Amino acid sequence: MRHPQPHSVEEFSKYVTAPVINAGDGENEHPTQSLVDLYTIHSELGDLKNLKIGFIGDLKYGRTVHSLVKILTKFDCSFTFISSDYLQIPSKLRDFIIQNGNSFEEHEKVNSQLLEGLDVLYVTRVQKERFPSEEIYRKNKDLCYLDRKHISATSDFIILHPLPRVDEMDRTIDDLPCAKYFEQVRYSVPIRMALLTLLVNKS
Repeated sequence: MRHPQPHSVEEFSKYVTAPVINAGDGENEHPTQSLVDLYTIHSELGDLKNLKIGFIGDLKYGRTVHSLVKILTKFDCSFTFISSDYLQIPSKLRDFIIQNGNSFEEHEKVNSQLLEGLDVLYVTRVQKERFPSEEIYRKNKDLCYLDRKHISATSDFIILHPLPRVDEMDRTIDDLPCAKYFEQVRYSVPIRMALLTLLVNKS
């Protein structure tokens, strides 16, 4: 089930006897995408522990970010958040990270030096439909644009994106070896097959 209201899927599941998968509830969570993201990271890097993960873009409304950060805290990862002041991670997520003993830092602008220490850079689009007004959206949509110049020839981090993308990153990044978001889509197929199997195969 996908629904624009936060916590709507959880509420819906209380009144049905069939299994329910949360395929995204507003700006709250997107847990199945996080399983895809974890599988991608593990497949590309070979491990999930003690990684340095960067997130850039809409971190306030980005449900994929919220779900992935919560899971990665279980693997002792550290976080670098890059966003405009308005689009910073929610305070509840910040508290969750601290309570689980993980470290994080926040930045308002992206630069190549900031990215070089990462293992993974997770890019998200600025979601126009989440904003309370067109004016606020326009003020924030281009503040954390990922340019090709931010990535050097020696960069060895991988770049992920839950897709679809709009105009938050330079399309020429697609040609770089570190761009793994199309592989990320391919990794999603066996993950979602497995989830569906769990629902329909009681044995």
